[in-house]
Amino acid sequence: MLNLTDGFTVAVLGLQQGSRDAYVGVPIGESPVLPGDTMVVYGQVSRIAELDERKAGAAGDRAHELAVTEHLESDRLESTRDATEMMGHDEMRRP
Repeated sequence: MLNLTDGFTVAVLGLQQGSRDAYVGVPIGESPVLPGDTMVVYGQVSRIAELDERKAGAAGDRAHELAVTEHLESDRLESTRDATEMMGHDEMRRP
């Protein structure tokens, strides 16, 4: 099953179902992924590579939790940086 939840940096754009010779555009989370299938994804290369290597079970669950935490922290830092930059631009416009 596809289990890439909100907060993760990889989007599944499509699923080429090799064994069934079918293509599913923007598959839902309940779409089965079977051996021989090819996923078309969009995201950071490092995250895609990590997913490719991720193990099933408890170790994979921990890796997922860590990846989501890192993504949320990255978003928080980016939002803080953006707000700081906007404040600087506002001060530059004041007479």
